[in-house]
Amino acid sequence: MASLAQETEIAAAHSARRRAMHRSLDILAAVGILAVASPLALAIVALIKLDGGPLLVGTPCRSPGGRTLIRWRFRTTRIGSRSFPRLVNQWGCWKFCTPKPADRLTAIGRLLTLFRLDEFPRIVNLLNGSESLFGSD
Repeated sequence: MASLAQETEIAAAHSARRRAMHRSLDILAAVGILAVASPLALAIVALIKLDGGPLLVGTPCRSPGGRTLIRWRFRTTRIGSRSFPRLVNQWGCWKFCTPKPADRLTAIGRLLTLFRLDEFPRIVNLLNGSESLFGSD
């Protein structure tokens, strides 16, 4: 029979191997996706730059492990558009007005969100280890 210390050591070694396997699969998948989808990403970059304004938008969020990370996305909304309700005076009455999502999106932004291509820059998070495709830490 194995002692408690030996069982703990075996479990730690198994956990380290599992993390290393997940990390290597993440890197392999990210490199493969980048190799295949780079021409499409370059076309998206060119179209967004023609529209003007910033190329990427970063949104801070929490990982399942409690770490704070930034999720990068291609910009799909118009410059200066608001997503939160604001108080407006319409015909002498004050009311909250929330813009329609379709009014906020650019022409290329509609296509990007439809096919979820706006999430493509998150591959960088795969490469730096802040996100994982194959399980969490």
